[in-house]
Amino acid sequence: MHKSRVPSLISTTQRWSLLVLQIVFAASIAVSAPINDNFADRIVLSGALVEVTGTSADGTLEAGEPGVYHEFSTVWYEWTAPKNGNLRIRIVDSPYMIVQIYRGNALPELRFFAAVYSSQGADVDVVAGAVYQFRISATHYTPFPRLDGPFTLLLDYNAAPVNDHFTNRIRLTNAVERIFFRNLLATLEPGETSVASAGGGHSIWYEWRAPASGEAHLRLGAVASVGVYAGSESGRGSLIASNVMEGGQSIEETIFDAVAGEIYHLVVDSTGGYPVSDTFFTLTVNGSARLDRLEWASPGSIQMMLVGERGRYYALEVSTNLMEWTALSTNILSNNSLGDYGLPAPAGRFYRVRLVAP
Repeated sequence: MHKSRVPSLISTTQRWSLLVLQIVFAASIAVSAPINDNFADRIVLSGALVEVTGTSADGTLEAGEPGVYHEFSTVWYEWTAPKNGNLRIRIVDSPYMIVQIYRGNALPELRFFAAVYSSQGADVDVVAGAVYQFRISATHYTPFPRLDGPFTLLLDYNAAPVNDHFTNRIRLTNAVERIFFRNLLATLEPGETSVASAGGGHSIWYEWRAPASGEAHLRLGAVASVGVYAGSESGRGSLIASNVMEGGQSIEETIFDAVAGEIYHLVVDSTGGYPVSDTFFTLTVNGSARLDRLEWASPGSIQMMLVGERGRYYALEVSTNLMEWTALSTNILSNNSLGDYGLPAPAGRFYRVRLVAP
């Protein structure tokens, strides 16, 4: 029996049409490099306060770029300093980025100036009218996975702290405090002597009225110097405790006896000539504690910070009705990180922390 050939469903002309459509469609979805991929196409930024979003995804390395280490794509920005000062540089919204800053106006003449990782920040002195080139890329240790992506670049000038001088001290009153500070551009005022034996000169001031009598603990989150004065609203008073962290050795806590209602003046200074930025100190009395920075970290996980005293035993407890409490953990405080894991959802859970034992 003769079998007829099954006719083709697509003619030759139709096949060519589909092929052309496929090529056109593929070209339409091809991802292009960022507009500032090359140095010649860098984006010009201006002003004393800059916030710009960008991406390094699908960028390339061009011939003649300064040497890089495990970086496979870069984008470029240019900024002219509008005034003399100390510039704060940060890159956020991505944990894997690096900003490399250069002086010069052409690739062959670029001179390295500073580098900033997204996990950190940098404070650099800039000169009015000087031109700075910012090269941004992801930091890679291997070619894959590619970590390129979006980021936000932040530029702003540092200013002297508002509590640089004793007369402008910040007043504290709580039994437990967690104070973030920057003393980068702080100075010694006329007649002031640094508590640091050497390398001080960046002091900032606080006033604390003790809410209770007992043992007060002041703990610094970075290498610095601290002094405690027993004074009054009208005067600084006399030094009763100090802690100077020098020579690689430090006592993390400064301990002093507090009297309810009495005023104490706290000064934080540099040591070794190096001011600190974006750090904190904690102040507690009689083992008082509080939970701080509670956040939904990931599915099934809540993380929080405990402000308390090192070496004390605290209990972290959870409740769904504020009446019945269940202990999650009872640990001696060696660091500030706590967590609640294995949660079905973050809603409807309350947390508290209490001192269990000295």
